[in-house]
Amino acid sequence: MNGYQNRLAYIDLTLNKFEFDTIPAENLYRYVGGRGLGIKLLYDLLPQNTDPLSPENLLILTVGPTCGTFLPGTSRWNVTTKAPLTGILGSGNAGGSWGSELKWAGYDGIVIKGKAQEPSILVITDDHIELMPAGEIWGKNTWETEDDIRSLLRDPDYKVVSIGPPGENLVPIANLICDKVRAAGRGGVGAVMGSKNLKAIAVKGTGGVSLHDPEEVKSIALDLLQRAITDPAWTAYTRNTSMNAFLNRYAKNGGLGVKNHQASVYEYMDQINHEVFIEKYKNRAKTCQSCPLCCSHVYAINEGKWKGVIGEAPQSATLQGFGARCLLSDYGAILLGQTLVDQYGLDMLSTEAIIAFAFECYQRNLITAEDTGGIELTWGNADAVHTLIHLMAQNKGFGKFLGRGVKAMASEIGGGSESFALHVKGQEITNTDPRAVKSWGLAYAVSSRGADHMRAYAMVEFGNFPEEKVRQVLGDDKSFAELEQYGYKGKGKLVAYFENLRALNDSLEMCKFFYRNDWTFEESIARIYSAVTGMKMSPDEALLAGERIVQLERLFNLREGLKVEDDTLPPRIINEPLINGPAAGEVCDPTFMLKEYYGIRDWDMNDGYPSNARLQKLGLA
Repeated sequence: MNGYQNRLAYIDLTLNKFEFDTIPAENLYRYVGGRGLGIKLLYDLLPQNTDPLSPENLLILTVGPTCGTFLPGTSRWNVTTKAPLTGILGSGNAGGSWGSELKWAGYDGIVIKGKAQEPSILVITDDHIELMPAGEIWGKNTWETEDDIRSLLRDPDYKVVSIGPPGENLVPIANLICDKVRAAGRGGVGAVMGSKNLKAIAVKGTGGVSLHDPEEVKSIALDLLQRAITDPAWTAYTRNTSMNAFLNRYAKNGGLGVKNHQASVYEYMDQINHEVFIEKYKNRAKTCQSCPLCCSHVYAINEGKWKGVIGEAPQSATLQGFGARCLLSDYGAILLGQTLVDQYGLDMLSTEAIIAFAFECYQRNLITAEDTGGIELTWGNADAVHTLIHLMAQNKGFGKFLGRGVKAMASEIGGGSESFALHVKGQEITNTDPRAVKSWGLAYAVSSRGADHMRAYAMVEFGNFPEEKVRQVLGDDKSFAELEQYGYKGKGKLVAYFENLRALNDSLEMCKFFYRNDWTFEESIARIYSAVTGMKMSPDEALLAGERIVQLERLFNLREGLKVEDDTLPPRIINEPLINGPAAGEVCDPTFMLKEYYGIRDWDMNDGYPSNARLQKLGLA
């Protein structure tokens, strides 16, 4: 079947047993692959109310039809499980090269259950699957693990996804890491892998991917490349990574979450902008497999307190989180934070949010140096930030308390801290303040994996959206004038639309950073899917497939105990106006947007379930 390998590997770690099976063509078409295939497998195979850290939980890694082809920006892969941090869907999507390698080895996905007798490494070499003892590799960080496994296997061509000590220690903000800096997870996916005594999955494939219409795919690829090299945004991204957006996007619209979102004006902007990075720290640029977009920049610190630190792929979230959110002003200290979370395999977004929350609790005397083991949690204290990262990763001391996440911390600390414990469904919100970007607030509230911006990644309020597409999505010939940045009207429609698109991106494995402008919409996605697989898909059918994935994720979460009242935002975001910046005076009350969004989704306002008519239309009834 073109675009697919039509094969899944089912791996039982308890029994050290491996089986293979095909995938019904209907499921491939209806759920596309990647994220869609992952939720279909999880929903069908995982018993209700399974403990996320039990052997019975499933760890599912999947790829989509474009992965492993020569289309740019398509080397991504997806992980799906039940998350220990939230108790609902745990899901992540990462780039690098691991996904393509799994595809070339002959798989559309692997489904892992059980628990190995001892810490182990799963090695997949085309048709051969083997479980090997991890030995002394258990306990090492993700960078050491990748290098040691390639040495152990005596082959540098193996691609490795692994966990660090946080995953081994079952910290519920542990991630999976591949290519040393590509992270997948949120919600504690790394802890699920650790609970299975699985240190890493090493893959090497020697096959390829068949295409239905290679000439059409080639034409699409060449068009994409031509557009990319002439797109100013692409050029800026290649030079600056998304750090450029730190200045040009979030700060200018008031969306920086400063001091745990107590403010939105960050006084150290000139000290940590992208120009400083390029001048002082940038070494070279890198790309993911099959992609020309240099989204990853290698850095090195050659002088000062942090001399000797190296790393890769600092993003806007690095500067927003360790910089604005924790109030660090030393660029080297921020880059060291990035290096540590990558090496350990921690969720950077949750790590930054947890530390900022702890700092505010300290500011308000809700915790003291006696509670922290003598660590002074004063704003901008870089040594404290780094110490807390180490302690969280090792699950020791005050770090063990932090690693539980802000929801659990606030429930124990009390004293009103619940109002500024910034999470949705137990997962920490990302660094962009939704009081300035209302559609992102709604996206946080309804995301299927807890607070998250990439599930919708709606860019309309930043101006990166064609006027004609706004009119198409909103209907009735409405325009940008109807979409005031700080307004609520129309945001429910836009978030639902973008969620459908992003579900398709994650299922085909098309990078959201590369596939922008015209190539991000359903017309282009349908064309790509049809050319790769030979299964004809119209734009409307593509959007329907995206919605089917979103709705099935909703059904899974409802089955696991999600309630309507969980679709909300933290009290600070709803009730406390921003005190400064371009969005001063703004709050984000999601009530109107939720009503509009629920109407588009056809969800019941009382129990949150999709209507039977909607489920029948999607083939989910």
